[in-house]
Amino acid sequence: MRKSRIIVVLAAALPLAAQVQLTRSETQIAITVDGEPFSTLFFGPETHKPYMHPLRSASGKSVTRGYPMLDLPGEPHDHPHHRGLWFTHGEVNGLDFWSPETGKGVNKGRVVLNEIVSVKSGAKSGEMTLVFDWKKPDGSVLLTETRVTTIYSDPKLRILDFDINLKAGPEKVVFGDTREGTFAIRLAAPLDEPTGKERPGIATPTGKMTSAEGKQGEKNIWGKRSPWVDYCGTLDGEKLGVAIFDHPKNPKHPTYWHARSYGLFAANIFGEHDYYNSIPGTRPKRVLPISTGNTPAANRTLMPLLKSRHKVLGMLFLVSIITYLDRIAISAAAPRISDELGLTTAQMGYVFSAFVFAYGLFEIPSGWMGDRFGPRVTLARIVVWWSVFTAATGAVRSYGVLLVCRFLFGAGEAGAYPNSACAISRWFPFGERARAQGIVWTASRLGAAIAPLTVIPLQAVLGWRPVFFLFGGIGVVWALAWYLWARDYPREKSGVSLSEIAEIGEAARSAHVSLSWKVALSSRNLWAVMLMYHTYCYGAYWFFSWMPTYLVKAKGIQAFAAYAALPYLLGAIANLAGGYTSDWLVRVLGVKWCRRSLGSTSMVAAGLLMLLSMAIENKVLAIVALSLSFAVSDFMLPNCWAVCLDIGKRYAGTVSGAMNMAGQMGSTIAAAAYGAMVGKYGWNPPLAGLAGLSLVSALVWLTIDPTRQLVPEDEPVRVA
Repeated sequence: MRKSRIIVVLAAALPLAAQVQLTRSETQIAITVDGEPFSTLFFGPETHKPYMHPLRSASGKSVTRGYPMLDLPGEPHDHPHHRGLWFTHGEVNGLDFWSPETGKGVNKGRVVLNEIVSVKSGAKSGEMTLVFDWKKPDGSVLLTETRVTTIYSDPKLRILDFDINLKAGPEKVVFGDTREGTFAIRLAAPLDEPTGKERPGIATPTGKMTSAEGKQGEKNIWGKRSPWVDYCGTLDGEKLGVAIFDHPKNPKHPTYWHARSYGLFAANIFGEHDYYNSIPGTRPKRVLPISTGNTPAANRTLMPLLKSRHKVLGMLFLVSIITYLDRIAISAAAPRISDELGLTTAQMGYVFSAFVFAYGLFEIPSGWMGDRFGPRVTLARIVVWWSVFTAATGAVRSYGVLLVCRFLFGAGEAGAYPNSACAISRWFPFGERARAQGIVWTASRLGAAIAPLTVIPLQAVLGWRPVFFLFGGIGVVWALAWYLWARDYPREKSGVSLSEIAEIGEAARSAHVSLSWKVALSSRNLWAVMLMYHTYCYGAYWFFSWMPTYLVKAKGIQAFAAYAALPYLLGAIANLAGGYTSDWLVRVLGVKWCRRSLGSTSMVAAGLLMLLSMAIENKVLAIVALSLSFAVSDFMLPNCWAVCLDIGKRYAGTVSGAMNMAGQMGSTIAAAAYGAMVGKYGWNPPLAGLAGLSLVSALVWLTIDPTRQLVPEDEPVRVA
């Protein structure tokens, strides 16, 4: 395991020239800056762990507590193992290296000097490289620590840079889940935070700790994560501060803080059990293993085979199945619903339209909510809402109530895919986003395929109403699991490794953002994306709303479940292949012509195959052609949603919502108009019109430029 690096800055105003001198002796290394003492590293045989004491500001004041090395007036005598600045941990293979000075026992370890590799002085900086052994009570070495400490010269600051490398010995080493660790400083008493319970004889506290996010005080910093914390106060009339910075490449960056009002100032990633529990024992302990030194994986932070972002994708995969399972259920049940409620073909078309109209109408607000409040809470809200109205569909008794119920169902489901896209944009690196979208849309097709295969047999046994009750319950279970488990950003999720965060390239969360609609509506690129998706959805939604009825009425196929599932099964394969193909073509053609060529070619093929299906006499071959039309349009779908991430960036949820809103307006028109036109023109002529709109979508693809961001990344973000 590598802890690279911790930087400590001691600030004071003193405009002097500076140089760093390191003087080595048998048991210590003394450090001076510009001829003035700064600190001393102690590592002699009488020490239980190496520590630096004292740490002095540029003005010469000691910012660390003297006790127990010195007994100074006004200092508390608690925690005698808090000595200046040190690095150890309270539970390593069951041994306490944090406080070995406070008693003897079989569970106490020691950190002893193994080798002084180098000690270098310099005009701009000094550096010392030392090797320490973390030893068990029997004297055997548990792990070896190589510590490089660099001290920089500055007339106003004292800067320490620590690069610490830990390598396991012959046995596996595990850092336990305890707050007692790892990199720590015990500050002078005047720098403590006031608590209102000050003790007689102890110096008046003046300190205040502040995190990188601007939060202040122990209550808002202890056990929280932040890339840096500053602890400042007044010492002998001078304003002084000590800041610790966690290097972005450290494990689990940004670190957790074991920072207390009584002057303990520690960065420790291993204390989640204590940080998250006000009542001990209510959360299982977590550990971080370090590979044994005799394996090829030695000195590496272990990476799980299944990465955290893949688990997020797994949750999105499941909800995508549920989305289309609930959405297509009414299509598969439509013949029975029409018969029981006495609905005409046109009325059933309006039922389909009510859903997509509301779905499109609320897409932008729901996408904006994802950008504003995060996909975690927004997706949970969306799934609970639509699940309630999925169940309510099973209770309707009239045409009017069915219309209202499906409208509210659509309003609730709006934003599901924009918020999935928002989660993908935060959890996946650029080169994996199209395939992640492909997997999500593959799941949607599996859900659509499962719907007729499950709804028809279930309604034969239970009737069509209980099927909707069952599907609604499944959604509520998912929403609860997602809300409890998911987080908006990788850095907020416990257990996400440093290596994975580096792979994702995700920046630390600073603020929720909202998009200027003046900027959005003035973007020709965004309008092109919306028009492309609008014309695509005419043909695509026909499969979700009318295909089962088309198979029964136009083709005379009563046992239609397998035929109705075929487009979605092929679509699932196409989505998966399309996602991987898009990511591959980006590397070959570049993002601009990858997105354009794949999208345009797919939509041309989709339109032509739909026209071909109407010219084929053989029913089975005609259905295969129709299914292939759906599949090739699905081949471009991951590419299509990746475009929203390309041009939207931090506004991915809003841009995805705008695109999907435009698409669902096309779906609304298609569902209602097709039902109304069938009675006048028959089943095929309106279908030819939908095929023509697919060709229009292909042309619009050629006008989209995914390299033109809606808001360039270097422009300021509007904080909501």
